[in-house]
Amino acid sequence: MHSFIIKQKFIFIGIGCGIAVWLLDSAIDSAFFSHEPFLEQLLSPSTFEIYIRSLLFILFLLFGIYAQLSTNKLDISNAHLMKLSSAINQTEEAICITDRHGVIEFVNPAFTKLSGFTIAEALGKRANIQKSGKHDAVFYSEMASTIESACTWQKRIINKRKDGSLYPAMMSISPILNGRGEITHFIGLQQNLESHEKLEQQFYQAQKMEAVGTLVGGIAHDFNNSLAAITGNIFLIKDEIEDRPEIVSQLEGIENLAFSAAEMIQQLLAFSRRGTITMQPIGLNGYLKEIGKLHKSSTPEHINFILDISREPMTISGDIHLLHQVILNMINNARDAVAETSEPEICLKLEKISVTDAFRKQHPDADAPVYACVSIRDNGCGISREDREKIFEPFFTTKEVGKGTGLGLSMALGAVQSHGGFISTELDGETLFNVYLPLTDQSGSKIAFEKESTLISGHGETILLVDDDLGLLTTGREILKRLNYQVVTAADGAMAVELYKSYRERIDLIIIDAVMPKLGGSDALFEIRKINPDVKALFISGYDKIDRAAGNSNSETEIQLSKPFEISTFSRLIHERLQDS
Repeated sequence: MHSFIIKQKFIFIGIGCGIAVWLLDSAIDSAFFSHEPFLEQLLSPSTFEIYIRSLLFILFLLFGIYAQLSTNKLDISNAHLMKLSSAINQTEEAICITDRHGVIEFVNPAFTKLSGFTIAEALGKRANIQKSGKHDAVFYSEMASTIESACTWQKRIINKRKDGSLYPAMMSISPILNGRGEITHFIGLQQNLESHEKLEQQFYQAQKMEAVGTLVGGIAHDFNNSLAAITGNIFLIKDEIEDRPEIVSQLEGIENLAFSAAEMIQQLLAFSRRGTITMQPIGLNGYLKEIGKLHKSSTPEHINFILDISREPMTISGDIHLLHQVILNMINNARDAVAETSEPEICLKLEKISVTDAFRKQHPDADAPVYACVSIRDNGCGISREDREKIFEPFFTTKEVGKGTGLGLSMALGAVQSHGGFISTELDGETLFNVYLPLTDQSGSKIAFEKESTLISGHGETILLVDDDLGLLTTGREILKRLNYQVVTAADGAMAVELYKSYRERIDLIIIDAVMPKLGGSDALFEIRKINPDVKALFISGYDKIDRAAGNSNSETEIQLSKPFEISTFSRLIHERLQDS
């Protein structure tokens, strides 16, 4: 309508200009060049001819200007339409437009990618083709009443793809109104929430790990101090009654229980990634062969234990004990799973995996170019669907009471993540756990699994023993005396500094607890080294990395022994530290 009015204006302007030219030309000719009357001059053939030509010229000129203006406006409109079309087709949000009755009239490429329906399959269908059945009638009734009242409805919704799989989305539905304010269509926008909710779950898991770590960190020091006192006293008693093997055997059982309790604390610390980790190059090929031999010999004969180790050399940077614990837990789980299987089979496999785009899409945690994949597979009872999402949670177990703590897989997850790796599972049919560890270019060291048993005695050297736990301090003094050392004791770091000032000429080694009141082990050693920079020291800790204890000392370079510890290991470290130049 607006363009028609513009056209009329141009026509009248053209005619008006033509008449004006005609009249003006006739008046000038009659007044100056001709003796004919004005009216006759106006209607003469020559004047009329000039009028017609002038009129046509002006009309063509004006229509040319109008056509150019119209073309410019059309180009601008087309550009806007192209931009709008590109935006709709390229956006990641799925867009669906339906008529007043919910019949689909338009979908964009993002909709087809998200839903799995092609454009041809979606057009003409009702929008409820994505109805998942996960929401009740009240939910959909609220949606309908909101959009029917010309308001926008927005909520999280579970929708269904063409293949039947479900996905969470943030859905927004708005009415489209005509010039009279009547609803003619609806437009729906969906934003896929799968990756967002996965990140949320990872965040909640990290919070859970932090909570467990805080809890364990609060009790680990005191708990391990008590266990160290127990194992130390057992050693002293065993030394007194060597001629009573039946009692020694019972004491060893108590000792094993104490170390099992300490191992549980370490598993919790590993799960929360707050424990002490000692990284070194490990040649996985030889390492796994040794582990495989150990487990093969301890596995019941009716279980077929398969060892499939790649010949291609693979080296990782890892903590030997943590990795051993990871594999031990998974093999133990596999052994329990095949207990009721007629032809039980467990397979430990090592292979090299080069990361591709397809692999990274399937495993978003993969950020290294090459991984070593350690797989543990069994053909046991499998894991039920309802339990699969809980298997890595601490204290979750499907085993009978007394047969599992529920810490094995949670510890394994925390340990693997602390190595920059990740775990994937395949639980349909046979159970398969894949542990991915990033490879390094370093050469791996040979790993020995023999347990120490030999005690190394001293030669009368004097040791300053520092610990805030008086029971452990007393036990430690007696153990050192049995190992033929002279002992001076201090109950805290400040006392240790004062004692060293008094006995510096006699003291050959300081054994100091890392975490103490008044003055922590790291700070105490820093003050002592102001007196003697070359003093030898050995840290013992009930929980954490010594560099958490404080300070000013470069304590991360010191030898550290975690409580509780084997007395044989304790004696060896003392001997090695005393021999250091």
